[in-house]
Amino acid sequence: MAKLPDGQPYRRKTWVDLVIGPNSFAWAQPTKKKPWIPNSHCSLKEAIDKFGQADVSDWDGSERSSTNCKYPPDPPWNWSPDKKSESDYFVIEGNHSKIPASKERALSWWNSIKPTLIEEWEVQNRSRDRWLTAIDMLRNAFSINEFEASIITHTGEFIKIPDKVWRGENGGSMFHTGDAEFVITAGLLVNTVSGPIVLKKDFLSPQTDDVRTEETETELNTDVDKNKFPYLAFMVRATRELNFSNTGRTSKKIIEAWLVDNWPAELGSPSPTKIGNMATFLRRPGDEVGGLHGKGKGH
Repeated sequence: MAKLPDGQPYRRKTWVDLVIGPNSFAWAQPTKKKPWIPNSHCSLKEAIDKFGQADVSDWDGSERSSTNCKYPPDPPWNWSPDKKSESDYFVIEGNHSKIPASKERALSWWNSIKPTLIEEWEVQNRSRDRWLTAIDMLRNAFSINEFEASIITHTGEFIKIPDKVWRGENGGSMFHTGDAEFVITAGLLVNTVSGPIVLKKDFLSPQTDDVRTEETETELNTDVDKNKFPYLAFMVRATRELNFSNTGRTSKKIIEAWLVDNWPAELGSPSPTKIGNMATFLRRPGDEVGGLHGKGKGH
């Protein structure tokens, strides 16, 4: 098995935590002033969590605190490059105490906790994959202007992040720092702005268009022959009652929930396949972008 560097988290704790206990020391870091985020907005990390709950399967809330993990390491007494002697073996008790032990007892202890470490490693990595999937999908949405994100400058001013910034080489790193820095121009003036990234808390909610053209009204009121095209008629009804926006993204889970709740009896049983396919066809092709995040990719 690959060795785990000292301090590298493999699950909810690090090996340092396991040995000497959590919060036994703290790194001194300078305090950085940040602008205040009003109640109407949320941080980028909160937005990823909201988006994941709505659009990523099996989201369970653990994703936000997930970390990159390596496979559970060799027993900790193997970390030292020096040759081992009987006095080098130990076990770690529940209070994080290192207790000297015989080689036989130490190996028995390690073999007893190793399956748990592996299981938690697998759970943690699946959680991390879902988090990175949400980042991939949200970055794509930002890059094609489906959602709007801004920064708050040190003076409290909101400045929209241009879609090209998300497509740029630093677009992925912004998801990890929660901050953005980019150049804006006004005539001959060029200025670099920076600050924490924020979104409106209701960024996932479809925005109702206040004005509908006569052509749009005609399209919405077009009747479909329910006898010939019962599924199509139901989908057209969904386009009316779900109040889709031309600019806002509607979560597939929201659409699926509406379809199940309003499923006509004459269509038979609302199987997961039917519901999933209908929800897909009621969205735009760009809304399907995402998929599992490949391990080892940088963002």
